[in-house]
Amino acid sequence: MNQKVLVVDDDEGNRELFVSVLGYMDNVVGVAIDNPTCALKAFNKGGYDLILTDLEMHSDSEAGFKFIVEVRKINIKVPIIMITGKTDDEIRRLGIEYGANHVLYKPIKVEALIGVIQECLDAS
Repeated sequence: MNQKVLVVDDDEGNRELFVSVLGYMDNVVGVAIDNPTCALKAFNKGGYDLILTDLEMHSDSEAGFKFIVEVRKINIKVPIIMITGKTDDEIRRLGIEYGANHVLYKPIKVEALIGVIQECLDAS
């Protein structure tokens, strides 16, 4: 049975890249959505095994944090990987504090991304 990953990023190139990477993994399907509001509605419908979310979306530097908080109100167990171009320790700390399981920095090495995704899916 396929595992579904919700990809939330306002950048079309990033969405395509992440879904493409997921396509190379066995039994993993990526569903891409370009904004947190629609992604939260999709997540509410259920069936997602992991979330991959950007931090900054649509001129909101904290959209990813807000999205994670809302997801955690619905489901405390689904693994969340937050991706950001901000590479400071404070962002990582806040990401984990708000409920992300992992915080990865752009540019992302594909092998590292696959490793973290697989780790999260195996643990859930």
